Amino acid sequence: MAADLQTYELVPLGNVPDDHEFWSGTLFRLYNVGMNVKDKSEDFYEYMLVDDNDPDHMILANSSREAGRYKRGLVICHVKRLKGASRAVVTGAAMKFSFGTEHTY
Repeated sequence: MAADLQTYELVPLGNVPDDHEFWSGTLFRLYNVGMNVKDKSEDFYEYMLVDDNDPDHMILANSSREAGRYKRGLVICHVKRLKGASRAVVTGAAMKFSFGTEHTY
């Protein structure tokens, strides 16, 4: 029996509401990173939001298999956690501030 493959719609980070909450494990894509690929739709790195037990921030780390051993795991930014929340989340506004919106999904 074949496994069901889920497809996800990429949403530009700039279109995400500022109050949207992102949890640890959320993936983000940054396009136009300069990879040597024929198909420019494959010119991206994926980053994962990671809870590193800092009470004020979460990190965004490169999780791309294609990134190579020197870039995979590299922290690109720290993102401020939602203050006063009883859960580890960051908001759309915090992601936009820390990661930017250009070529970001």
